Amino acid sequence: MFDKSVYIIEHSKLAKGHNELEFKADKSLFDEFECEDVLNVTADVKADAVKSERLIEFKFVFSGVIETQCSRCLSPMAIPINKKTSLYVKFGEQNDMTDISEWIIKESENIIDLSNYIYEELRIEIPIAPVHKHKNECNQQMIEKLSAVNEENLKAKESETDPRWAKLAELKNSL
Repeated sequence: MFDKSVYIIEHSKLAKGHNELEFKADKSLFDEFECEDVLNVTADVKADAVKSERLIEFKFVFSGVIETQCSRCLSPMAIPINKKTSLYVKFGEQNDMTDISEWIIKESENIIDLSNYIYEELRIEIPIAPVHKHKNECNQQMIEKLSAVNEENLKAKESETDPRWAKLAELKNSL
């Protein structure tokens, strides 16, 4: 069950200087954002929140594994996560600029919801068409079945002749 409160920071409770924060990201986070192509997630997210007068700089370290389906063989595959990112939260008037690494929030707002940021940073690690690094890691039975189906489809297409092309060929031969 997803608990959004885990990802909410009350910036007024942060001390000036360095603040250590830790989050756990799992499948429930991806379910909250309706991401269906992820089978499982186990990720640790550590953040150093450096608070100053008009800015909070979050330095994130992501580590863990995202499990998804291989696009080639449909078997589960693990994508290791090991990345560092930064997020700058400034206090002031909101503007139209939307940058994933820079947020501007009103000083009257006391909370910073990091759930979307953490989700996006993890989601971006999943390729559009994830495949096992080496083809021999794929489910060989599935690869063989797909190859057989592809061969059948190619043979069927080769034997089919579009009637329009047949008429055109007849017309050409009659000239």
